[in-house]
Amino acid sequence: MKLFKRVLLFVFCLPLLPVSVMAAQVEFHPSVALGEEYTDNLFLSDNNPQSDAITTFTPGVILNYKAPYADIALDYSLNYQFYKKHSEQNLDRFVDVQRTHGTALFFAGRPFILRMNGDISRESLDVRNNSAAANDLVNKSTVYHLTVAPEYRWQMAPSFSVVFGYLYDRIQVAHAANDSEGHTGSVSLEKKLSTNTLVSATYRYLMQQSDVEDNYKQQDYTLGLTQQVGQRLSVKAEAGASQVKYDHGGDASSPNWLVGLNYQLTPPVSLAFDYAQKFQLYSLDGLSKDRVATASIIYSRVRLESRGEVYWNDSQYVQSSRQDKAWGGRFKLHILPSKAVFYDLDVDFEHANFKPDAEQIDRYGFGGTIGFEYRRVLLSSSFHYRINNSDLPGRDFRNAIIAFNAALRF
Repeated sequence: MKLFKRVLLFVFCLPLLPVSVMAAQVEFHPSVALGEEYTDNLFLSDNNPQSDAITTFTPGVILNYKAPYADIALDYSLNYQFYKKHSEQNLDRFVDVQRTHGTALFFAGRPFILRMNGDISRESLDVRNNSAAANDLVNKSTVYHLTVAPEYRWQMAPSFSVVFGYLYDRIQVAHAANDSEGHTGSVSLEKKLSTNTLVSATYRYLMQQSDVEDNYKQQDYTLGLTQQVGQRLSVKAEAGASQVKYDHGGDASSPNWLVGLNYQLTPPVSLAFDYAQKFQLYSLDGLSKDRVATASIIYSRVRLESRGEVYWNDSQYVQSSRQDKAWGGRFKLHILPSKAVFYDLDVDFEHANFKPDAEQIDRYGFGGTIGFEYRRVLLSSSFHYRINNSDLPGRDFRNAIIAFNAALRF
């Protein structure tokens, strides 16, 4: 956590370095928000649901900085939550209220570049346990995620280059010994066959340290193709293999697959399909062989945006008999009937199968938001409803949340 704060402070202070005013663009926007929320099932319980009123107070700041050597974006806020009936559950400690999303790109367009990303968020600890996106209390913890990725591109010929990369990836979970740290070195050979075709061969070596399972080494071998087919279709494909070796015995291997298709059907309508198979490390549950498929349709106009998506995923954990399978769909709609008013609608459904517990669970959710935005003022009211139906006792719940928010941005 101390390392994360130091890196965040370093990136935040970079804009203070002496740079020509004409060469740098700086935007600094402080904000403050106040909200009142009512929930009829604070602990997402099956029996004896308890209601509560929650007051939220959220000061924050947004920083955008662009200069010849750096492009930095930072969104930082403190989300305090005070519970009227259950004050012992108040989220008022600094470790629990921080929210951050920051990105930094240094030396863009040069042979050597440096990317940095940092996030502080409230995340579900276990996808099997009861949780809701609008509930920051149940099955949630503060997660710190930092990545630092320097990269050097050696342009050996106009159409051929060698890329050397390093990735530092650290995840820390507050109030739990579930930290992980990864160091990845990579070498990629890239050949541009034409203006529309790029092929690559990549080798990666990962050293992973984790509190939830034995440390391990991982090697990835990948061949890739990026192809633009006409003006409407783009294709990205990767194929390869991964090998994992644990420090205290035990091996695992898996093929690597990635397919990405994007098709611009009409100017406002685009279609996308993605499939990936790879090893994935989860902060609480360890390493898993993941397969994920997603198909989506996107409609985008100035005053109307929508996205429909169906998905399927399968996670098989390497050092346990656990397997999580799920399929479902999501739909989001954003409407701007005027410059000052907006409407949001979101609907989702998921069917999940968890082994070895043999649990089958259906999850439903829908909600909407009405908002008014004028200059520095944003007013909104929202309603969200969540249903959880499980075939195991004590795992069902229903939860309705009504919220009112007012924000002032400078």
